[in-house]
Amino acid sequence: MSDNTTPIIATTKTLTHKKFLGVPVLYLLGGGVIILAVYAWRAKTTAKADTGTSDAASSEAASSAGELFPETPSGTVMVAPYTGATETASTETNDDWLARGVALLGAQGTSPGAAQVALQSYLSGAQLSYVQGQQRDKVIREYGLPPYVMDAGGTDPAIAPVKPATPTNMPKPAPENPTAIRLAITQWYRTYLKRTPSTSELDRWDKQNKTSEAIRVGIRDSDESKKKQIAQYYTAYLGRTVTTTEIAFWVKTGKTLPQIKASIQNSPEAKRRA
Repeated sequence: MSDNTTPIIATTKTLTHKKFLGVPVLYLLGGGVIILAVYAWRAKTTAKADTGTSDAASSEAASSAGELFPETPSGTVMVAPYTGATETASTETNDDWLARGVALLGAQGTSPGAAQVALQSYLSGAQLSYVQGQQRDKVIREYGLPPYVMDAGGTDPAIAPVKPATPTNMPKPAPENPTAIRLAITQWYRTYLKRTPSTSELDRWDKQNKTSEAIRVGIRDSDESKKKQIAQYYTAYLGRTVTTTEIAFWVKTGKTLPQIKASIQNSPEAKRRA
């Protein structure tokens, strides 16, 4: 053992034998060291707790204030790709709308011919009757407006010309469905002529390249239609069958059906029968 350690050992022995208030001084020193260590440990733990509470309070204050100063995340932000449906242009045509409308009205009790006439007349911009207007509205409520409608005096805004309408740049009417026209002609023959048209008659109307309304008026005002109507007027107002000579007479006058009807109603024979 070196001479340097001798004073340390002597000091330790001295402290062991010394007492303060009856307690060895060495014990008091050891107790003080332990107390200081405990105090240092508790101070460190309290500081950590205070720091966590402060951070939480700061976060809560930022949230309650609407995150006026939100933290900006760092690094790369991954965004999921958009998987929604892509909006595409509708490919429905007037023929598709017409076919669906005829099927709808047919399922509701309207004859296919009448439904075809009403919807085709609407698509071509012709004047509709009250019943035809109701049929049109039913289809519009179910399927929406058709892709293209020629309104009276109007044009399709998608193809409206920039220049003012003049005889040289007037908008063309909407094309009419040939199949729908033939069905409409068949219906008009049954309405005005009380019969079904032959194939040659349908072809003849097709070759004239007229609008559906012009064809309807032509069938209604034809000589055959006049003869049918005149025969009905004679039965209703004179109570007898019309002769061939009488029919030929009225047709040659060139009068319209309303004029012929009024003449028969006010004839002396009709007054004697009344």
